[in-house]
Amino acid sequence: MLRARPLSLSLVLPPCIALVAPGCFNPPETPLPSEGSSTTAIGEGSTTLVDPTTGGMTTGSTTVSDLDTTNGAVDSTTTGPEETTAELVPDIQVSVDGMVIDPGGSFDLADTVAVGQVGAAVTVTVENVGTDDLQIGGVLVMGPGTDDFVVEQGGLATTIAAGDASAFTVMLTPQAGGLRQALLSLASDDPEENPYDITVRGHTIENAFRPIMAMGPSARFNAPLVDLQDGRLLLFGGRDNNGIWLGDTWIFELATHTWTQLPLAPPMAPPARNAHGMARLDADTVVLFGGTNSGAGGALGDTWLFDTVAEQWSLDPGAAPPARFQHGMVSIGDNRALLFGGMMSPGNEFGDTWVFDGATNAWQNMVPPAGPQPTASFALAFDDADTAIVIGGFQSQNPINQTWRYAVSTNSWSSGTITGGPGARAVLDGEILDDGRMVVWSGKLGNCCVNPSPGMYAYDPVANTWANLMPMGEPTPRFNYSMAEVVGENRAILFGGQLQNGGPGSAVAETWEYVGFRP
Repeated sequence: MLRARPLSLSLVLPPCIALVAPGCFNPPETPLPSEGSSTTAIGEGSTTLVDPTTGGMTTGSTTVSDLDTTNGAVDSTTTGPEETTAELVPDIQVSVDGMVIDPGGSFDLADTVAVGQVGAAVTVTVENVGTDDLQIGGVLVMGPGTDDFVVEQGGLATTIAAGDASAFTVMLTPQAGGLRQALLSLASDDPEENPYDITVRGHTIENAFRPIMAMGPSARFNAPLVDLQDGRLLLFGGRDNNGIWLGDTWIFELATHTWTQLPLAPPMAPPARNAHGMARLDADTVVLFGGTNSGAGGALGDTWLFDTVAEQWSLDPGAAPPARFQHGMVSIGDNRALLFGGMMSPGNEFGDTWVFDGATNAWQNMVPPAGPQPTASFALAFDDADTAIVIGGFQSQNPINQTWRYAVSTNSWSSGTITGGPGARAVLDGEILDDGRMVVWSGKLGNCCVNPSPGMYAYDPVANTWANLMPMGEPTPRFNYSMAEVVGENRAILFGGQLQNGGPGSAVAETWEYVGFRP
C-alpha cells in the first residue's frame, strides 16, 4: 500500500480562466492544489483565482440543446443539413533536445547531480503543429518526486500560434540519492491530449555513499531493516553497546529521512532479540522469525507478523522451522518469504530452505535436491523475478567464499562464480539494486575474530561475474550492520553495525545511503 505524501504543485493558467471569459477552454481534470497553496499565472500581472473548497475553476461556455416543451425532455438529436460535428483543434507536440516525447512517455536527464545541488537546465519545447491557436494552461509537477525537480515556466506562452513553439525548463534538485522521478502534466486546449503527461527522471552521483544525519535508534547491531515499499523502512530490536537485547520498533521515513519509534508498549510485540530475520510479505505485512536473546544458547523459534497499516505486531502460533539466529530472510513475491540457514549455536549451522506463505500463515520446508552447506551470517537478496542469492557466511565459525543462486520456480540451488569477489567474508549484508547486480560491503574477511575489512563488490547473476566497485565516500568498515534496498530508487539504506571485533562496545547508530550505478 502506497502512502500519499503532500505534493507541492504550481498550476499556471491563462488570464481568461481567472475572468471566466467566453471561449476559454475547460481546464484538465488534474488534482487541485491543497488548501493554502497558491497558483501562479504566466504573464506579467496576470492572476488566477482558485477556491480551495470547490476548485473554483469552471470555465468556458455551455451549449444546451433545444428543449422539447411537450414532455420537458432535452432533445439531444439533430437531423438534416444543420447537423454539425466538432472539429479537432489544434495539435500539441512536446520534445526534449529535438526528440518528440509522446503523451505518457518519459525522458531522462543526462547529468548526475549530488544530493542538495542543482543540475543543468533541460529545455522542454511545446510546439503547435496544428492550424489554430493553442492555449496553454501551465505545468503541474506531481508524484513522490515533486521536490526533486524545479520547473521554470515563466517563458512558456499562454497562446502558441499555429506553426510556432514555446518552452520551459526542468532542473534536477535531488533531496535524496538514487533514481528520482516525477510527472509533468501540461494543460492545454488540445481536444485529444489534455493533459499532456510525461515522466522526467534524474539520477544522483553513482556508486557513492552518503551519511544521513538523522536522530533515531540507539547504537546497535544485528537489527534487520526492511523496505515496506510505501515510503518507509521497518527496524526491530538488535543488541546495544552494553550487550542488552532490544525490543523496540522503529520506522524510517524515506521522504524526510526521519526515524520514529513506535510506542514502547503496544498491545503485543516480540520479546527483545537480535540476529533475527524479517521480510515483507505483501503491501500490509512483514514476517519476523527467530533470533537470540540470551547469548550463544538462546536461539528463538517464534514467528511474528507486523501490520504496516495498524503498526502492530501479532504472534503466529503455527508450526515453524527449528529455532535459530543469524539466518537469512527475504521477500520472494506472491505474499511469500524465503528463509535459509542460520545457526542454533556457534558451529551448529543449518543448511535448510524454508518458505513462509502469508496467505495461509504457514511454513513449508522446501527440501531442495542440493544447495549450500550449512551457513550463517551471510548476505541474502532477491532479484524481484525468480532468483535469490547467498554470498559468504560462516561455516564452523570460519568465513567462507561462496556464491549460490536459488531459483524459486524450480526449488533448486546452483553455485555461482567466486573469482574476483569479496573473498571469504561473513557477517555482511547485501541487496540487488536496479542495474540487476547484488552489492555486498565490508564484513569480516578470512577470520572470525578480526576487525572488519573495507571493500564493496557487485555480483552479476546473468553474466556470473564479480566487480570491485571502489565506491566514493565509503564509511568506516563494519559488520553485523543492516542494509535495505529502496525499491525503484536504485539505492540502499544502511544502519548500525560494529566497528571492532571483541564484544558489543563498538556499535554505532549511523544511517547511511548507498547509490548504485545508473541502470
